Amino acid sequence: MQSLTKTLLLGAAGSALAVAPAIAGAPHLLRVIPTANGLVFKTGATHYKTPTATKCNSAGTKCKTTFPNGSVAYTGHESTMYLNFKKLGGGETWYSYTNGVCHTYPSKAKASRDANATIKKYTIKQHVTLSKCSGTLTYYAPKYELTNSTVSQDKFKWNDTIKFKSGSKYYTWIAIQKYTVNIQ
Repeated sequence: MQSLTKTLLLGAAGSALAVAPAIAGAPHLLRVIPTANGLVFKTGATHYKTPTATKCNSAGTKCKTTFPNGSVAYTGHESTMYLNFKKLGGGETWYSYTNGVCHTYPSKAKASRDANATIKKYTIKQHVTLSKCSGTLTYYAPKYELTNSTVSQDKFKWNDTIKFKSGSKYYTWIAIQKYTVNIQ
């Protein structure tokens, strides 16, 4: 099998999700899912919300957002995954905009520690047109290399962290996507 069979367990809301905080100047979060026809997200399904915990809007605190509707699952053969990197889909980007132009916001994307695999990031560039801006954004997604040939399933979290300043206050926000890799 040359490529991973991708099973998306996200539902309609998971194909496009953006979190736009109520803090002035704060970046927005946009999630995309790669398919055979390119990256998929629907601006009509983009959901803006204020973080639910009041402390998320307090300076100096970390706010974590876990994407809803389960995890992204992939199935592949051990023979093609063992000691070979495979790009897993489901990238995200933090973005801001100025004068109608979208800009990728600097972030640090990485996977949680994993005893069964080496996980690194790769980038996807895509031109977008959203309600407030358009431009080319860079999405960050995991690439996965199985290092333990005896496991049949592996799970990890993909964390994308930003730090930004609004007024005189500093904020740290983390977007978390859960992944499940099934090995046959």
